[in-house]
Amino acid sequence: MKILDVGSGHHPLVQATHLVDKYPNSNAERRGQDLVIGDRIFVKADIECLPFDDNSFDFVNASHVIEHTKNPYRAVSELMRVGKSGYIECPSLLAENLFFGSRNHRFAIVAFMGHISFLKSTRADQRPVPNLFWKGVRACDPLFNVCHSRYYWGDGKALRYRFNIENTGSRLKKIHVFLTFTVGDAFQGLMNFIAHALRRGHVERIKSLLANIEEADGNEGLDCRN
Repeated sequence: MKILDVGSGHHPLVQATHLVDKYPNSNAERRGQDLVIGDRIFVKADIECLPFDDNSFDFVNASHVIEHTKNPYRAVSELMRVGKSGYIECPSLLAENLFFGSRNHRFAIVAFMGHISFLKSTRADQRPVPNLFWKGVRACDPLFNVCHSRYYWGDGKALRYRFNIENTGSRLKKIHVFLTFTVGDAFQGLMNFIAHALRRGHVERIKSLLANIEEADGNEGLDCRN
């Protein structure tokens, strides 16, 4: 199985066979952490223009990278072009606006019923968060689901769930993973539905602006394959 991790950074997916990162020589986008490659195939590339053929990979993972892009819709389009199935994870709109923020984050994800949208953060004073906070988020399933949004296509949910289960040892961790991919997804779906309903006009405005940027840059119809 060919598995691609895009924006793999300092914590690549364990099962990944191929890694992609735009900034291998800079750690500014990954909170000062060094790039980890190991024995996987590594390609330097932009998520908005991936140098792979259509359906090159059985599974594509993109965790905490979409919010850094200039055009998240184009980035998602590229991920879905090269991957038969996949998983995307980003900070939720609630997390970006209330709990924390980063000067490197441009968008928050809003996914509901198979549809994906992006909204810009409304915070004017985004700031980094201590590692202790992140450890607390990862340790608490309800808090994790409040702070993150997930999007799947193809068999992405089933595969990602299987990958997570394979890397858990204790029964407690397995329960944690089960709750994340069942109750957690249902809770996120409700939150994203409310966010989209309240800011539908803003979603359409962002789509329009990004479409104009793509056309101005000459990226419309761009073939990124080798």
